[in-house]
Amino acid sequence: STEGEERDLSDNNAYTLDDVNSEDFARFLWVFYNLKYLLYEVPFETWLSVLQPAARWSFCNVKELTVRELEKIQIEPVDKIAIYHKYSIDKLFLVLAYIAVCKKDKPLTFTEGMQLMMDTVLRVVVA
Repeated sequence: STEGEERDLSDNNAYTLDDVNSEDFARFLWVFYNLKYLLYEVPFETWLSVLQPAARWSFCNVKELTVRELEKIQIEPVDKIAIYHKYSIDKLFLVLAYIAVCKKDKPLTFTEGMQLMMDTVLRVVVA
């Protein structure tokens, strides 16, 4: 607003974020307002909620924090590969996950294949 004009602060004039739900946005903001600073003992789902807006809105430091915290959590290899690809996270973090997928006794399931996308599935099959 310009000088001298009153701003309409009513709910009718609220700014909406269509690309994130309220719970994910609250978790995203939690990273900035965590009173324990570097103590982030929360489940995988919380970090995934934080990662989505951090990646979409290019909050690089928050994305890096999320990756550091995800690396502390045991994630199924196929899930980890799919998530890291989706959010363009450095593939060097995926070496052990790729090895685990290639060494599986059973072939990938249909659902796992859909998660990984065709190019990754083909690379795993020939490994």
